[in-house]
Amino acid sequence: PVEGGDDLGIGLVLRVLVRQVLAVHEQELGPQQPDALRLKARVVGMQGDVAAAQARLKALGNTAKAILDANGKLVEIVIQDGSEVTAEDLELFGRLKDLKKLQIFNCRDLNDAMVSNLVGLGKLETLALTNTVITDEAVQTITKAFPDLIELDLSSNTNMTSSAMRIIATLT
Repeated sequence: PVEGGDDLGIGLVLRVLVRQVLAVHEQELGPQQPDALRLKARVVGMQGDVAAAQARLKALGNTAKAILDANGKLVEIVIQDGSEVTAEDLELFGRLKDLKKLQIFNCRDLNDAMVSNLVGLGKLETLALTNTVITDEAVQTITKAFPDLIELDLSSNTNMTSSAMRIIATLT
């Protein structure tokens, strides 16, 4: 088992339980209040994702850190040694809608499919994915998903071609 793996499942378990409670409430209340219940379920799910992300970063050790804002929203993740970062981690990070900064350095397993898990991060201003195996396809995904990026670091990614620069140049 992966260290911290039990903690990582907390967010998933919370979401499953919330969905079950939501289904019961919808059956009891009928269609009159499903929007309020869905909103509450989404808030609980996001809180579970923040807790799960914090637990996972703690399991990654001293080279990983998370920064929360005054409201307890996870706004920054920095992972200096990404050698233990998994596809499941990127899925989890991709659900952190308040994230403004994501930096994952030295992650040789990070690929194009994993990058696609991040496209929902609408508030992202800073992105660093270094020493990965991403290609021009991931660069295309990044520029389409995050046209307002302020900082982008894709250094030491040897599978990208010179076309990646033309793609990056489309960022405003």
